[in-house]
Amino acid sequence: MIISIDFDNYLCIFTNLLCIIPSILFFIDNNIYDGIYVLSTGTISLIYHINNNEPKILNNTFVNPTLISNIDTLYSETLIINIASYLLFYKNLNIRASLCAFLIPIYIYLNTIESVDVAHIRYSFIIIMGLTAIIKYFTRYFYTKTLKTKRFLLLLFAAFLNSIEVVAFEYLQKKYTYNFYHSIHHICAFTSICLYFYGPITNNSPYYYNKKKILDSIKKCCRHSHKVTAEISPRIICSGESSNIADLNIPGAKNRFLD
Repeated sequence: MIISIDFDNYLCIFTNLLCIIPSILFFIDNNIYDGIYVLSTGTISLIYHINNNEPKILNNTFVNPTLISNIDTLYSETLIINIASYLLFYKNLNIRASLCAFLIPIYIYLNTIESVDVAHIRYSFIIIMGLTAIIKYFTRYFYTKTLKTKRFLLLLFAAFLNSIEVVAFEYLQKKYTYNFYHSIHHICAFTSICLYFYGPITNNSPYYYNKKKILDSIKKCCRHSHKVTAEISPRIICSGESSNIADLNIPGAKNRFLD
């Protein structure tokens, strides 16, 4: 327990809502595939924790605990591979979908067996994809000079968050308070995805064009709202100000108020 049992429980549940932020980034980039994948993973995890968490927040579970646990595991593990393939292939969805189709039945099978080798197999896929992504972006930064320092640092910080996430998931939540440290796992995971988002995008990516359109629309709405407010809020003139009416540039005002 870090603050209180109930606080840790609700924190663990609702930190899944952070999935909305990276999903919006992907949608702005016209990347429906990754937006839906991240949003689905966060939603499934939210349902899992509402249904399965201890202490219970519902009188009765509304989905099968074992089934939702398996689905949550499948989505979470394949999301890691999916983000790695995003860094490697960006919007080359033929390669990425083929990779996902190849790995999903393997992960389903791994979820049905109990063996000490299961974790090794899972992490082997992650390590292979991760190392390939590291080689790609280190090459872009140090050799081809096609990656800006700011973006490179964002990717390094995202990788650092992933290391915290793994420690929280594999060690801290098992030894200490599950709900609190699992919430750290959620926070680091979705925050890192937000940072990874900027890795492969280019200056020609739809993200920048759509972002500008959205910001321009917001500014236009704000200006319109301010203009309307100004038009419907005329100045109220007190009796003590009547001597200044003559100074206003209103036809006939001087004669009407001074007679």
